[in-house]
Amino acid sequence: MAQQLPVILITGGAQGIGKGTAAFFLDKDWRVVVLDQNAEAIKACRQDLRNPDNLLLIETDVARESEVVSASAHPAT
Repeated sequence: MAQQLPVILITGGAQGIGKGTAAFFLDKDWRVVVLDQNAEAIKACRQDLRNPDNLLLIETDVARESEVVSASAHPAT
């Protein structure tokens, strides 16, 4: 059986400290899920981090419960 990678979910993770945290865990070979409400920041983060196999970026407003529920139901989370 293949070993599963650890997973971290980062809210507000497409910029600043969150983006740095995402980069740190991607370097450690973790799967990283980033939730952020800023679509432009998500696009920039995807280009900057360049680790599509272990990185999932979801545009989500965590202040809206329905969006969090929807994001958590994503097949890759």
